[in-house]
Amino acid sequence: MELIRRMGIPLFIQAIGEMSFELVLFIIIFSMLISMEQDRKHSFMKKITIPYTKEILIFYIAIFLYNFFNLVIIFCEGAADYVSFIGIRIAVFGYFLTGAFLTAFFLQVVYMDIITPAGNGAVRKLIRVFQALELLLVILLIITPFTGFLYHFDRANHYVRAFGYPVWFYVTLVTFGFIGTIILLWYRKADIFFRKVILFSTVIPLSDFLLDRIIKGVSLNNIAVMITALIVFLLYEKHKVIYAIDSATRMDRIQTRLTLSQIQPHFLFNVLQSIMYHADKDPKKTRAALGDFSKYLRKNLDSLTTEHPVRFLDELEHTEKYLELEKLRFEDSLEIEYDIQGEAFELPVLTLQPLAENAVRHGIRKSETSGGKITITSGMTGTHHVVKIEDNGAGFDTDGLENLDDTHIGIRNVRKRLWLECRGELRIESKKGKGTVCTILIPRTGK
Repeated sequence: MELIRRMGIPLFIQAIGEMSFELVLFIIIFSMLISMEQDRKHSFMKKITIPYTKEILIFYIAIFLYNFFNLVIIFCEGAADYVSFIGIRIAVFGYFLTGAFLTAFFLQVVYMDIITPAGNGAVRKLIRVFQALELLLVILLIITPFTGFLYHFDRANHYVRAFGYPVWFYVTLVTFGFIGTIILLWYRKADIFFRKVILFSTVIPLSDFLLDRIIKGVSLNNIAVMITALIVFLLYEKHKVIYAIDSATRMDRIQTRLTLSQIQPHFLFNVLQSIMYHADKDPKKTRAALGDFSKYLRKNLDSLTTEHPVRFLDELEHTEKYLELEKLRFEDSLEIEYDIQGEAFELPVLTLQPLAENAVRHGIRKSETSGGKITITSGMTGTHHVVKIEDNGAGFDTDGLENLDDTHIGIRNVRKRLWLECRGELRIESKKGKGTVCTILIPRTGK
């Protein structure tokens, strides 16, 4: 009774509602974890990555903690005992910290799932600026217990916003305004599942906001969030089934189309012509070229039945065979250089060779001298394995990347398969008359 008296009946009812919401969130989180564990044991599901699975799970866990800290604040505020004194201070700090994490999390989701696939470098940099601002807010939060910058507590153990709170509020407000703008501008480029999640996550809370203005004294926020969480969970389960079915079909089609696209009639003809040319002049070079040609064809045919990512060294060997065959034609006008500093990772089959072929066909062959140099390097950063294919050929205007025709073989397929099979990405930088750099980024597992 003392608790109800101190809190008041409306706040006590709100706390009970939030506790029920915590139970619902716990069940959803537990269900997702069980489902993910079962998928790891399933013969097909373990081969694919369902988009947004980790993001939704992290979102639910963060909301669970956010709501938990809020409950602790409600129950401890105004109490005079030592446990409440310590509890509310930990809870308020955790509440702010979880809020900052959620904001940074939304920025990262927009970065990874909207901007990166679209290949927009300027907006990518702008997102990094907002992420830096979130880091600044966390630093201000860390020093608050010592400075009282964001909040403090009065003698009755009540949480009180301090003079620096507007900094936190307005930075967060502007950040979410930026996130909303990005989502609106790129809404049509997002997939259907993402659109539905955004729609329900926006409409339901907005409806609650309007109802709060109409119905005074009654907060429907907890109910709105709980309904949103349940709808998103149901949408995800449906999305998971549809994506698994589509992935099986899509992977078969992509593998077949990619393999057929790599066995180009004109390339086969040119290689055979070059081999015939060297047959009498240099039998040793001819035998080596026939060996390279055989291995090149076998790799392309094997890709039809390859279901998993392959070792980088296997991809590199295949690319070397291709470039040796091209060098047979170009001779001294084509220079190849390798700088391999990292090799212990995997990537989708036929990822490297199509980019090297683009470098030859659209870089070196179209340069003013019809010759040049291709450099392939590999290494790693703290978070990614990095592979670069660089040429000093003709270059092109990267603004037209979205409208490349079919003569630029491989770019769309490479980008799509990198994303589908290992959450990797392909970045392309080019300047006319200077050359092109294609960078493959593969996330380092366990990092």
